[in-house]
Amino acid sequence: MAKVTRLSFDKADDLEHRSLHLREICPDVDAPLETVGQDLRTARQRKGEDLASVSRYLKIRKDYLNALEEGKLDLLPGRAYAVGFVRSYSRYLGLEADLLVERYKAEIAGLGEAEEHETCLAPDVEKKLPQGTIVFVALLAIGIAYCGYYIQSSANQMLTEREAAIPERLETVVAAQSQEEVALSQTASAQTVSENLAPTVQSIEPVGGEASPPALQAAAQTLPQGHAHGTRNVDSRISLRIHDATNLRIIGADGTLFINRTLSPGDTYQAPNLPGMTISSANSGALELILDGTSLGFVGATGAAAEALSLNPQDIVDRAQRLAG
Repeated sequence: MAKVTRLSFDKADDLEHRSLHLREICPDVDAPLETVGQDLRTARQRKGEDLASVSRYLKIRKDYLNALEEGKLDLLPGRAYAVGFVRSYSRYLGLEADLLVERYKAEIAGLGEAEEHETCLAPDVEKKLPQGTIVFVALLAIGIAYCGYYIQSSANQMLTEREAAIPERLETVVAAQSQEEVALSQTASAQTVSENLAPTVQSIEPVGGEASPPALQAAAQTLPQGHAHGTRNVDSRISLRIHDATNLRIIGADGTLFINRTLSPGDTYQAPNLPGMTISSANSGALELILDGTSLGFVGATGAAAEALSLNPQDIVDRAQRLAG
């Protein structure tokens, strides 16, 4: 009979409460590493903070933070949002944000590979289908591909015609915005708090390397290199990129006017990371909204006015989900 060696731990409590850092693990030991969520939870517990207080500070829902710590990707609003949550959470805890983001991307990519592997293990249905059915399916796939190509070509043609008509409409919008700017500039208080920094040639790039939607990415490449405003807001989570000339007005919770001016295509603005801010514009379809380095599309429809829309990160996420649904 084989002998069984029983292991005992005299300091169970210490093993329970102590979380090893990656640098403390010997590379020769073949043991699984902790997940990013586990590292975040360990760091939070060491600081003695609960999820509720972290949620209030970061303005990220508590159930999202809990899902992040437990590695439940299906409970998060999307992979792009999850990456942004990891970046903000790790910065708050004083961890290496870029390193944790890269690890998290590798983890969720591994989940996708696991799902693909499970799919490959399914029974081979194609071998059981009759030859006539296979031919029909192939012809159907070709037809669907052709329809997709035709729809894409038609959409590109409509976009070209719409862009050709923009200059005429743009003259009317610029004239109206100029009159409004002159009227607002007459108040001395607005001039003292308006954003009037020296222009710097700079463009805002996604921090996390996440790609913008194809249409926005193509449109952004055609924009001129404009001026960067609000560059002193180094902890900014929210950026705005201007696609058509329009006015931009951002007001804080206490009534502070951070910016109130007409911006040109290619200009950008980094909003301060403060609660209770709102955005207003006569053409919300000219403002591309970027949260934690990820483009969420335009604030509204082309030509539609936006009045005192909330810029709280959670409100932005909820609004984007409603528009996507």
